[in-house]
Amino acid sequence: MTEKYIHGINKYRHRYFEEKLKDIKINFPEGPYLTKIYEAKVIKMNQLTSSLQFHKSHSTRAIQELARHHYILKEIDPEDQRGYILSITKEGEAVAKLVLKVIYDWESLISSAISDEEKIVIENIQLKIFNKVRNYFNEDSQDDKNL
Repeated sequence: MTEKYIHGINKYRHRYFEEKLKDIKINFPEGPYLTKIYEAKVIKMNQLTSSLQFHKSHSTRAIQELARHHYILKEIDPEDQRGYILSITKEGEAVAKLVLKVIYDWESLISSAISDEEKIVIENIQLKIFNKVRNYFNEDSQDDKNL
């Protein structure tokens, strides 16, 4: 497989996001957390961490930073005293919109390199690989909302 190209694209994606977000008090890894909270408006922390593909300790650090910058509110879950409920603030909404624009701009940049037909082929290949790996781990075929 072309791991060197995937690694290179991811390296440039990281650089692109850091460059575009440098004037905002948010870094590249915190973006997915903020946008998920923005989309949900209110979400339990355990639901958020399970919807993203990061380690739980990474989630804890990212959430602490977002709360420190007043982009989100982190409150103890009344139903589970060990858990937290996260909600977006007005300032967080504004920043999340900027992050989503950067994501959209990145997608437009990389999509402009290939035709619509090639996009379909790439998506089909990625789906085949995803299903092969999911089957390897004997996971049920759920809807793919957590991708």
